[in-house]
Amino acid sequence: MLNNYTEAIIAFDEYLEIDPNNTSIWNNKGAALFQLGKYSDAVTACDKALEIDPKYADAWRNKGAALGKLEQYAEAVTALEKGLEITPMDVMAWFNKGFILGELEQYTEALKAYDNAIEINPRHADAWNNKGNILRKIGKQYEAIRAFDKSLRIRPNNADAWINKGIALFQLGKFSEVVSACDKALRITPNDAEAWANKGVALGMLGKYGKANTAIDKALRINSNNPKVWASKGALMILLKNYTEALNAFDKALEIDPTNSGSLVGKSRAIINLGKYEDAIAVCDKALEIDPNEADAWSNKAIAWIELGKYDEAIPACDKSLELNSNNYEAWISKGKVLLHFGKYPDAVIACDTALEINPSYAEAWYFKGVVLNRLGRTKDSKNAFKKAKKLSK
Repeated sequence: MLNNYTEAIIAFDEYLEIDPNNTSIWNNKGAALFQLGKYSDAVTACDKALEIDPKYADAWRNKGAALGKLEQYAEAVTALEKGLEITPMDVMAWFNKGFILGELEQYTEALKAYDNAIEINPRHADAWNNKGNILRKIGKQYEAIRAFDKSLRIRPNNADAWINKGIALFQLGKFSEVVSACDKALRITPNDAEAWANKGVALGMLGKYGKANTAIDKALRINSNNPKVWASKGALMILLKNYTEALNAFDKALEIDPTNSGSLVGKSRAIINLGKYEDAIAVCDKALEIDPNEADAWSNKAIAWIELGKYDEAIPACDKSLELNSNNYEAWISKGKVLLHFGKYPDAVIACDTALEINPSYAEAWYFKGVVLNRLGRTKDSKNAFKKAKKLSK
């Protein structure tokens, strides 16, 4: 395929020697250069077309896509908007704009762009998939799953959509469904390291540690240079209470990609379990420097503050985590612990119940609910909650 694009560029150059003002050829050359990963050259070719015809919408769209690949996001959005002024029904221009706005973390505007693309073409599977990812990032997991399902009804063999759906389900604590989604992806792309890694962590959450280890090992054999795979190994080691090995796995992930906020979040969790709470807060702060909207970093920070007995500091961290992701059941339990400390027992019960609505199998939520109910003098209900926690912890 690459040879075809190279040959096409040679042919375009020959044609341009004869007709140097042919905008279509300049634009097509830009598109071919884009496919070869020569994004700067693609921008130059599109600019040539636009010098001749500033109203050539396709060239604006292709220029925007190439600028996006060069991470010149503001310029990319400007180019795409120029094209959309000329042809407002250009579905790919809206799609590209949505992607770039997502990279800029302008999620509300990104959703509008994807919605415009979908309005023009309701069967645009990639637009539904990308919309789902944006919804997932802003904590709207159920809406995200509906978007992924829309994508998958159009294109059932879209492995990325299955993986993304699995990630959203994981955030909701639906671990059996995560495994099912990963298995769907792996039937399509058997050597997808991230699908194996995600499956491994979900199996670990279900207490199937042998199968979980097998899945993570498979992921590492496929791609040991993927930081997400190492982070998944770290998450599994936390479940196995092997916190030093977990820390080593997260450090390996960070060697590969020092700017991965998710790996820093995982590292902070390992450090919390090693009892180094102030160090954990420092690592959370590093994650938040990279991504201030990393809900789990705020959640872990709250956990560390609570362990240090600094409940006043924990409150804003809990609230920020829940603002970013209202389905973060761990953050709800942290909030419940703060409420318990300040003697607000009924509100603490509500926090527990909210966590359990999201993840009914969360043993810590049942245990903590038992503690709060006991404080309220509801002995029978408290014992039932403790029994439920014990059963789930086995």
